[in-house]
Amino acid sequence: MPALTGRDKWYNLTKILRDAVAAGLSTQPDRVSIVPGVIAWDACDCGALYLATGQTYLSEVFPNQMTTVLSDYCYPPYEVSEIIIQIMRCAPVPKPPAVAPTVKSLDDSSQLVRRDAFEVMTTLASTLCPLAQDGTIEGFIIDLQMPAGPGGTCVGTETRCRVGLRRG
Repeated sequence: MPALTGRDKWYNLTKILRDAVAAGLSTQPDRVSIVPGVIAWDACDCGALYLATGQTYLSEVFPNQMTTVLSDYCYPPYEVSEIIIQIMRCAPVPKPPAVAPTVKSLDDSSQLVRRDAFEVMTTLASTLCPLAQDGTIEGFIIDLQMPAGPGGTCVGTETRCRVGLRRG
């Protein structure tokens, strides 16, 4: 694993996770992107994998957000950041004139989304566990996976995890 050092340690961690998740997916995404800020999609972007950093905060005890007032003598040891992983896939749509998608196409789509969700969860665990064991990261929490969409012709999953890095 590459070392997480310097100013860009969060970006480096996001690249490691991006590459691991993209490699672990059963069907390769059309585009793999690191997005600044929280992911927002206005139009359908089927077949895309997005990683972003959400909320970032200081912590005295991982994963708790710091509640004390910062002073000259306070140097919180951890920086915690939320990493958001979203995979969007094409969903079957009705065909004109108002012909519903077939049960087979709906089933295939749901199976692909289910496999994506499983792959993201197992890839996160298999990538972050060694980083936590060797002290590269302080710890991590994988939150619940939520459905993303349907929006237009897209459906997918969103996974959020919180990762703590020692400051300094």
